[in-house]
Amino acid sequence: MLIEVFYDVLCPWCYIGKHRLQRVLADFPGRDEVQLRWRSYQLSPDEGRSPGPTAAEAMASWTSPDQLPGRLALIGRLGSDLRVNGRPPASRIPLR
Repeated sequence: MLIEVFYDVLCPWCYIGKHRLQRVLADFPGRDEVQLRWRSYQLSPDEGRSPGPTAAEAMASWTSPDQLPGRLALIGRLGSDLRVNGRPPASRIPLR
């Protein structure tokens, strides 16, 4: 079975999802029959080369103010063991 994963290396949700998928596959009985194909995808291609906004700053542009704290808390809980935090560089740089 082929699983194609489209993934922006700087997206906290993509990062969390990647690690969750890898954990699930580690315990999956048919894991030897699974092939992962990672495909890079830039969620924000218009961003420049300088470091981007923090997760809170980026999410504020598409999340309502009353939902933002809950979404950030969820990222913190789901990504706590993955060190999801800080200000990411522009995703154009890692996707080269």
